[in-house]
Amino acid sequence: MSDIRPSAASPAPPAASYAALTSFILGVVGLVALVVFFVSAAGSLVLAFAGALGLVALVFGIVALRRGQWREMALAGLIVGGLTVLVVLATVVFALLFVGAFILR
Repeated sequence: MSDIRPSAASPAPPAASYAALTSFILGVVGLVALVVFFVSAAGSLVLAFAGALGLVALVFGIVALRRGQWREMALAGLIVGGLTVLVVLATVVFALLFVGAFILR
C-alpha cells in the first residue's frame, strides 16, 4: 500500500480588505445604475449617482492596492469602477454634442 499523508494545510486566504470588497461592490452597483439609466426613463440624477459610485469605487480600489490586500478583488473593483466612469463620461459627452448640434442649427 502506498503511504498517504495528509497534505500541508491550505494557504490562508488573503487578509480581509474591506476597501477592495467595497470597491467591487460599488462598481457593480454603479453599473446597475447605468443599466437603470439606459433602460428606463430615469433622469440625469441616476447618471450622476452612477458616476459618483464609479469614482468612489476607483478610490477604494486604489487604497486596497496600496495596502496590498486582496489584489484580485481590488483590481476587479478598479476595472468595474473605471468602466462605470468611462461610460458615464461618454454618455455626458454624447449628450452635450447631441444637444449642441441642435442648438447651433
